Amino acid sequence: MAGPSFHAAARRGASGFCRRASRFTTSGTRRPRVGFPIADASDAPSRPWRSFASSLRFQNRSRAVRLRFPKSARLARASEFQKLKREGVSFHGKFMVLSVLHREETPAPTRIGIITSRRVGGAVVRNRVRRRLREIFRADRGLVAADRWLVLIARQRAAGAKFEELRAEWRGLAARAGLLNVAA
Repeated sequence: MAGPSFHAAARRGASGFCRRASRFTTSGTRRPRVGFPIADASDAPSRPWRSFASSLRFQNRSRAVRLRFPKSARLARASEFQKLKREGVSFHGKFMVLSVLHREETPAPTRIGIITSRRVGGAVVRNRVRRRLREIFRADRGLVAADRWLVLIARQRAAGAKFEELRAEWRGLAARAGLLNVAA
């Protein structure tokens, strides 16, 4: 067979566009958009094509607390990781290895890189471990001394560890490395 199947041609119709994705009926009139059910008229969003839940999200944006982990706080280049490995100091734990490099020449905020190898697990497991480690660092970022580069290398056991266990180990390793600025 040289051309598309019969069913694909039937779905496309004469115009060549897929009928399922089109907002136009066969007579050329527009199909109505399906919206979110609204309890009463006072709850109606100002834009009918946007759902009620998303309109609430935009209204409450000013009151929400921004919990950010910007790219400026991350190590990304291979040369940065290599420099940290050459010149930094490592602290080993049960679930992770923390490497620290004190950057005196350029005063800047602390940056972190997170490494999860395939040995930790599949892609879903590695991403979960990475998200947990990123959140642990983000929450304690205000306590960490400035002018440092950090690398957290997740070990295989980190995949099965609870969040509290990972946090406790991070704080223990950070304390051993002298990273935490804890006011008495």
